Amino acid sequence: MLMEMNAFKFSIIIPHKNCPDLLRRCVESIPLRNDIQVIVVDDNSDDDKKPSLQRSGVEIYLLDSESAKGAGRARNIGLKHAKGTWLLFADSDDFYYADFWGKIDSIVEDGDYEIRYFCVDSVSSDTLKSVERASKKRLNTLVQDYIQGKDGSEDDLRFHYNVPWGKVYRRDFIEREKLVFDEVPVANDVMFSTLSGSKADRIAVYIDVMYVVTVRKGSLVSRIDKDSLRCRFLVSCRHNVYCREIRKQRYSIKVIVFIKTALKKIGPKELVWYLKMLIKYRINPFVGSVK
Repeated sequence: MLMEMNAFKFSIIIPHKNCPDLLRRCVESIPLRNDIQVIVVDDNSDDDKKPSLQRSGVEIYLLDSESAKGAGRARNIGLKHAKGTWLLFADSDDFYYADFWGKIDSIVEDGDYEIRYFCVDSVSSDTLKSVERASKKRLNTLVQDYIQGKDGSEDDLRFHYNVPWGKVYRRDFIEREKLVFDEVPVANDVMFSTLSGSKADRIAVYIDVMYVVTVRKGSLVSRIDKDSLRCRFLVSCRHNVYCREIRKQRYSIKVIVFIKTALKKIGPKELVWYLKMLIKYRINPFVGSVK
């Protein structure tokens, strides 16, 4: 029997696709507590790879082929079922450090913040040995710069910590702002992170390592094809339009990197489509940073 709506302290939303063994590792890194709600949303995995977790307290929602639209759709389904005061997001091939859970209860009682940002670690998914991943260095630099009080570091953090994991959100803040994930094949979390970061009145930052990102072959992060590049480019354009609307153009993403990659990987004919999109969104491809 599920607990009453307000009885959960934390809700953890995990989208899943075809990696049940890694999902099990992720779920097992979460303590078995009756105030933690674990929500797994399966995005139409193959029949032999659907999640089957022999653990109490885990809610599993299976999306069929008609509703399956990637991790963004899965996360939005999770948001509809979340009941905790605090929201966390995890990818099914990642996991949490045990010592983080020993600190989280006192951390969330430390002030009335809408988003709490943490450092992350990165390891090989197969060997669990430490590996350097660009996102780890970038995100941790954002946290460290803020803690050190560097000029512009707060907006850097708000606009460029563009993943949902590595953070703890107040659920009522997400609901009040009506924030949802883009239901697109890749980069579904960029606008969610941009909007939540810019709209939060109160944020807190911690040097503690909360979350472990894994590196493995075949993950969406490593996908470079025509559709994925276009999707990442369009999401970045929307980010830049939003930054322009709120007069934060300096936090625009330099979309020229996507165009260069498309020319190299796809070919010169692809340039026509990108030029049309630049005109449509009135985007200067040389404005902004690569963060």
